[in-house]
Amino acid sequence: WAVSDTSSVLRKEYSVSDIPVYVHEGAKIKLKSEKKDFMSQGIQWVFSNGFKVVYKKMNTGGKLYYNLAVNGGYGSVDNLEKGEGGYFSDYFFLSRIGGIPADEFLDILSLEGMELDAYVGLTNTMISGSLPQEKTDLLMNSLLAVVNSWKKDDEAVERYASGESIRNHMRKGTDQERIARINEITCPDYRFTSHKSLDTLSSDLSEKVETMLTNQASSMNDGVLVLLGDMDEVIRKSDIIDGFH
Repeated sequence: WAVSDTSSVLRKEYSVSDIPVYVHEGAKIKLKSEKKDFMSQGIQWVFSNGFKVVYKKMNTGGKLYYNLAVNGGYGSVDNLEKGEGGYFSDYFFLSRIGGIPADEFLDILSLEGMELDAYVGLTNTMISGSLPQEKTDLLMNSLLAVVNSWKKDDEAVERYASGESIRNHMRKGTDQERIARINEITCPDYRFTSHKSLDTLSSDLSEKVETMLTNQASSMNDGVLVLLGDMDEVIRKSDIIDGFH
Protein backbone atom coordinates (compact mmCIF):
# COMPACT_ATOMS: atom_id res chain seq x y z
CA TRP A 1 0.00 0.00 0.00
CA ALA A 2 1.07 3.64 -0.42
CA VAL A 3 0.79 6.72 1.76
CA SER A 4 -0.08 9.86 -0.12
CA ASP A 5 0.69 12.31 2.70
CA THR A 6 3.74 11.17 4.65
CA SER A 7 3.74 14.31 6.78
CA SER A 8 0.95 12.85 8.90
CA VAL A 9 2.79 9.66 9.78
CA LEU A 10 6.47 10.59 9.93
CA ARG A 11 7.90 11.66 13.29
CA LYS A 12 10.44 14.42 13.45
CA GLU A 13 13.87 13.14 14.36
CA TYR A 14 15.07 14.90 17.49
CA SER A 15 18.48 14.64 19.11
CA VAL A 16 20.09 15.60 22.39
CA SER A 17 21.05 18.95 20.84
CA ASP A 18 17.32 19.84 20.76
CA ILE A 19 17.07 19.81 24.56
CA PRO A 20 17.20 23.46 25.66
CA VAL A 21 20.32 24.64 27.44
CA TYR A 22 19.13 26.42 30.57
CA VAL A 23 20.41 29.96 31.08
CA HIS A 24 19.71 31.46 34.48
CA GLU A 25 18.29 34.98 34.44
CA GLY A 26 18.85 37.40 37.26
CA ALA A 27 21.41 37.37 40.04
CA LYS A 28 24.18 34.80 39.83
CA ILE A 29 23.44 31.70 41.89
CA LYS A 30 26.12 30.82 44.41
CA LEU A 31 26.77 28.09 46.92
CA LYS A 32 25.43 29.38 50.25
CA SER A 33 26.33 26.57 52.64
CA GLU A 34 27.73 23.07 52.80
CA LYS A 35 27.24 20.58 55.60
CA LYS A 36 26.93 16.90 56.35
CA ASP A 37 23.50 15.42 55.75
CA PHE A 38 22.89 13.20 58.76
CA MET A 39 20.09 11.18 57.21
CA SER A 40 22.08 10.04 54.16
CA GLN A 41 25.55 10.58 55.64
CA GLY A 42 26.31 12.51 52.48
CA ILE A 43 26.92 16.20 51.81
CA GLN A 44 24.16 18.80 51.60
CA TRP A 45 24.66 21.91 49.49
CA VAL A 46 22.28 24.86 49.82
CA PHE A 47 22.37 27.45 47.05
CA SER A 48 21.61 31.15 47.27
CA ASN A 49 18.19 30.64 45.65
CA GLY A 50 17.21 28.13 48.38
CA PHE A 51 17.58 25.02 46.24
CA LYS A 52 19.15 22.03 48.02
CA VAL A 53 21.30 19.20 46.70
CA VAL A 54 22.29 16.12 48.71
CA TYR A 55 25.18 14.10 47.28
CA LYS A 56 26.33 10.77 48.65
CA LYS A 57 29.43 9.15 47.24
CA MET A 58 28.79 5.45 46.64
CA ASN A 59 30.10 2.74 44.35
CA THR A 60 27.36 2.70 41.73
CA GLY A 61 29.24 1.13 38.84
CA GLY A 62 29.70 4.31 36.84
CA LYS A 63 26.07 5.44 37.10
CA LEU A 64 24.62 8.50 38.77
CA TYR A 65 21.23 7.99 40.42
CA TYR A 66 19.04 11.01 41.04
CA ASN A 67 15.74 11.99 42.60
CA LEU A 68 14.30 15.49 42.39
CA ALA A 69 11.55 16.05 44.96
CA VAL A 70 9.39 19.17 44.75
CA ASN A 71 6.72 20.13 47.26
CA GLY A 72 3.21 20.03 45.87
CA GLY A 73 1.04 17.30 44.35
CA TYR A 74 -2.52 16.76 43.24
CA GLY A 75 -3.68 17.40 46.82
CA SER A 76 -3.02 21.10 46.21
CA VAL A 77 -5.66 21.29 43.45
CA ASP A 78 -8.74 23.00 44.89
CA ASN A 79 -11.26 21.79 42.32
CA LEU A 80 -10.04 18.20 42.07
CA GLU A 81 -12.82 15.71 41.43
CA LYS A 82 -12.94 12.31 43.10
CA GLY A 83 -10.75 9.81 41.23
CA GLU A 84 -8.72 12.36 39.22
CA GLY A 85 -5.56 12.36 41.35
CA GLY A 86 -4.32 9.03 40.05
CA TYR A 87 -4.07 10.38 36.52
CA PHE A 88 -1.61 13.19 37.23
CA SER A 89 1.49 11.00 36.80
CA ASP A 90 0.27 9.81 33.39
CA TYR A 91 -0.67 13.32 32.31
CA PHE A 92 2.84 14.47 33.19
CA PHE A 93 4.00 12.71 30.02
CA LEU A 94 1.04 13.75 27.84
CA SER A 95 3.05 16.85 27.10
CA ARG A 96 5.83 18.53 25.19
CA ILE A 97 9.10 19.20 27.00
CA GLY A 98 11.25 21.93 25.50
CA GLY A 99 9.00 21.73 22.44
CA ILE A 100 9.65 17.99 22.06
CA PRO A 101 6.85 15.41 22.46
CA ALA A 102 7.40 13.76 25.84
CA ASP A 103 7.74 10.23 24.41
CA GLU A 104 10.43 11.42 22.00
CA PHE A 105 12.11 13.39 24.78
CA LEU A 106 12.39 10.15 26.76
CA ASP A 107 13.72 8.37 23.66
CA ILE A 108 16.49 10.98 23.34
CA LEU A 109 17.50 10.47 26.95
CA SER A 110 17.43 6.70 26.53
CA LEU A 111 19.86 6.91 23.61
CA GLU A 112 22.20 8.83 25.93
CA GLY A 113 21.87 6.13 28.60
CA MET A 114 19.59 8.21 30.81
CA GLU A 115 16.36 7.08 32.45
CA LEU A 116 13.72 9.53 33.65
CA ASP A 117 10.42 8.81 35.37
CA ALA A 118 7.96 11.05 37.16
CA TYR A 119 5.46 10.46 39.94
CA VAL A 120 2.87 13.00 41.08
CA GLY A 121 1.68 12.14 44.57
CA LEU A 122 -0.71 13.71 47.01
CA THR A 123 1.78 16.15 48.53
CA ASN A 124 4.85 16.12 46.28
CA THR A 125 6.18 15.38 42.82
CA MET A 126 9.30 13.31 42.16
CA ILE A 127 11.42 12.99 39.04
CA SER A 128 13.95 10.18 39.27
CA GLY A 129 16.22 7.90 37.27
CA SER A 130 19.85 7.28 36.39
CA LEU A 131 22.45 8.18 33.79
CA PRO A 132 26.19 7.78 33.12
CA GLN A 133 28.08 9.72 35.78
CA GLU A 134 29.96 11.86 33.26
CA LYS A 135 26.74 13.38 31.85
CA THR A 136 25.75 15.71 34.67
CA ASP A 137 25.19 18.50 32.15
CA LEU A 138 22.53 16.36 30.46
CA LEU A 139 20.90 15.75 33.83
CA MET A 140 20.69 19.45 34.69
CA ASN A 141 19.45 20.48 31.23
CA SER A 142 16.84 17.70 31.24
CA LEU A 143 15.52 18.46 34.71
CA LEU A 144 15.37 22.18 34.07
CA ALA A 145 13.64 21.57 30.72
CA VAL A 146 11.02 19.43 32.45
CA VAL A 147 10.44 22.07 35.13
CA ASN A 148 10.64 25.22 33.02
CA SER A 149 9.28 24.23 29.61
CA TRP A 150 6.61 21.59 30.30
CA LYS A 151 3.50 22.18 28.16
CA LYS A 152 0.47 19.94 27.86
CA ASP A 153 -0.07 18.28 24.49
CA ASP A 154 -3.78 18.48 23.64
CA GLU A 155 -3.59 15.75 20.99
CA ALA A 156 -1.83 13.33 23.35
CA VAL A 157 -4.38 14.12 26.08
CA GLU A 158 -7.27 13.45 23.70
CA ARG A 159 -5.84 10.10 22.58
CA TYR A 160 -5.27 9.04 26.18
CA ALA A 161 -8.71 10.08 27.37
CA SER A 162 -10.46 8.24 24.53
CA GLY A 163 -9.16 4.89 25.80
CA GLU A 164 -9.85 5.35 29.50
CA SER A 165 -13.16 3.45 29.57
CA ILE A 166 -11.37 0.35 28.25
CA ARG A 167 -8.51 0.69 30.75
CA ASN A 168 -10.98 1.22 33.58
CA HIS A 169 -12.83 -1.95 32.60
CA MET A 170 -9.54 -3.88 32.76
CA ARG A 171 -8.97 -2.62 36.34
CA LYS A 172 -12.21 -4.19 37.56
CA GLY A 173 -11.66 -6.95 40.08
CA THR A 174 -8.03 -6.14 40.86
CA ASP A 175 -6.82 -5.89 44.44
CA GLN A 176 -6.25 -2.17 44.01
CA GLU A 177 -9.82 -1.70 42.80
CA ARG A 178 -11.27 -3.65 45.74
CA ILE A 179 -9.25 -1.59 48.23
CA ALA A 180 -10.38 1.62 46.54
CA ARG A 181 -14.02 0.55 46.80
CA ILE A 182 -13.65 -0.23 50.50
CA ASN A 183 -12.03 3.17 51.06
CA GLU A 184 -14.86 4.82 49.15
CA ILE A 185 -17.43 3.17 51.42
CA THR A 186 -15.62 4.17 54.62
CA CYS A 187 -14.69 7.69 53.41
CA PRO A 188 -17.25 8.62 50.73
CA ASP A 189 -16.31 12.31 50.70
CA TYR A 190 -12.55 11.79 50.27
CA ARG A 191 -11.50 13.29 46.92
CA PHE A 192 -7.79 12.53 46.94
CA THR A 193 -7.60 8.82 46.18
CA SER A 194 -4.70 7.75 43.97
CA HIS A 195 -6.73 4.96 42.35
CA LYS A 196 -7.81 5.46 38.74
CA SER A 197 -11.49 4.67 38.49
CA LEU A 198 -13.14 6.88 35.88
CA ASP A 199 -14.72 5.79 32.61
CA THR A 200 -14.76 9.36 31.33
CA LEU A 201 -12.07 11.90 32.16
CA SER A 202 -13.18 15.49 32.68
CA SER A 203 -12.36 17.90 29.87
CA ASP A 204 -10.49 20.23 32.23
CA LEU A 205 -8.25 17.59 33.87
CA SER A 206 -5.29 18.56 31.70
CA GLU A 207 -5.73 22.20 32.75
CA LYS A 208 -5.64 21.14 36.40
CA VAL A 209 -2.40 19.24 35.82
CA GLU A 210 -0.93 22.18 33.91
CA THR A 211 -1.85 24.66 36.65
CA MET A 212 -0.34 22.47 39.37
CA LEU A 213 2.93 21.95 37.48
CA THR A 214 3.18 25.64 36.61
CA ASN A 215 2.81 26.53 40.28
CA GLN A 216 5.50 24.01 41.14
CA ALA A 217 7.91 25.54 38.64
CA SER A 218 7.53 28.89 40.36
CA SER A 219 8.40 27.32 43.73
CA MET A 220 11.25 25.17 42.46
CA ASN A 221 13.60 26.73 45.00
CA ASP A 222 11.94 24.56 47.65
CA GLY A 223 13.06 21.41 45.83
CA VAL A 224 15.68 18.88 46.87
CA LEU A 225 17.87 16.99 44.40
CA VAL A 226 19.39 13.78 45.78
CA LEU A 227 22.37 12.30 43.93
CA LEU A 228 24.10 8.95 44.46
CA GLY A 229 27.33 8.25 42.58
CA ASP A 230 31.00 7.43 42.83
CA MET A 231 32.58 10.64 41.58
CA ASP A 232 34.50 13.07 43.74
CA GLU A 233 32.15 15.49 45.52
CA VAL A 234 34.19 18.54 44.46
CA ILE A 235 33.65 17.64 40.79
CA ARG A 236 29.98 16.94 41.38
CA LYS A 237 29.44 20.25 43.19
CA SER A 238 31.11 22.12 40.35
CA ASP A 239 28.89 20.39 37.79
CA ILE A 240 25.75 21.34 39.71
CA ILE A 241 26.79 24.98 40.08
CA ASP A 242 27.59 25.16 36.36
CA GLY A 243 24.18 23.71 35.63
CA PHE A 244 22.47 26.72 37.15
CA HIS A 245 24.08 29.11 34.65
